[in-house]
Amino acid sequence: MTEPGNVPITARLRAPRAGRSRQAALGEVSGFSILELVIVVVIIGLLSATALARFVDRIGDAHNAAVAGTSSAFRSGVSLVHIKWIGEGSPGAVVDFLPITSKTGNGALSVNANGWPADMRGSSSTLNSATGCEDVWIAVLNVGAPSVSKVLGSADYQAIYSGSNRCEYQFQAEPQLSFGFDSNTGSVSFDP
Repeated sequence: MTEPGNVPITARLRAPRAGRSRQAALGEVSGFSILELVIVVVIIGLLSATALARFVDRIGDAHNAAVAGTSSAFRSGVSLVHIKWIGEGSPGAVVDFLPITSKTGNGALSVNANGWPADMRGSSSTLNSATGCEDVWIAVLNVGAPSVSKVLGSADYQAIYSGSNRCEYQFQAEPQLSFGFDSNTGSVSFDP
């Protein structure tokens, strides 16, 4: 029942309001418009790009920290060998100075005339090859250390002989990261 001039109550409930589509006014449910979906996808893309950039930054930071930690451990090992050499009375260059047992084999580390690690083959008291660089790594880091090889890509670090009794240990996951060892002075240098 309606009085003249009055609209039935059901018609008033379904009357379109400003901003509502005719389908919504008739009780039909509609989804998101294409424009709304595109905006959401663009926003998600921007957030993902920002997160990815930060994540990549974190990986670089982690690699940098790993090389810094390995170089510090290497420096400590080199210092311990030198301290033992001083404790023995600074006897000059000594072939087979320090017996080493490692996962890659047994041998003895030789030291040069200044008491710094040289090689582990029992044939030289100078550091003069990539093999010698591997020997020093094995001797001073030994158990639980990252792997090293003179062959590119076959270990965590590549041992490279730089000439003049010097080694470079290049991190294979990020080759621009490396640290050096100078057997003349015992210095270990890492410059991130």
